[in-house]
Amino acid sequence: PVLLQVDIWEKPIRLAEEDNTAPDPSGGQYWAVAAGIASYFLKRRGLDPLRSGCKVLDLSAGVGAVGIAAAQYGAKVTATDVPQVTDALKANFERNQVQGTVLPYVWGEDAAHLGGPFDFVFASELLH
Repeated sequence: PVLLQVDIWEKPIRLAEEDNTAPDPSGGQYWAVAAGIASYFLKRRGLDPLRSGCKVLDLSAGVGAVGIAAAQYGAKVTATDVPQVTDALKANFERNQVQGTVLPYVWGEDAAHLGGPFDFVFASELLH
């Protein structure tokens, strides 16, 4: 894996990107739009909902930048991606010493196991 650090609203996040030779390598890569999405919610929406321990769903989380940022500010995060990505996603939560539930989820399948309802749903980098 390739290790990198990104800063999202003054807090560093350490991420490992995975092998980009897979048939669809997008899930294991850091996409810069993640910092924009997280910063928007953290700066423009105020931190109050995240500080209060709200429930956040990060759909197709990839390497987890958005969910990790939310967890750093106190949100209870459930991060999802396809099964091939969830081990690396979980490792990135652990690497940043934040709590989060990482679950496999494939679009179109039953989502009951994700544990909603959620206060916020982040959906970053869904279309390529």
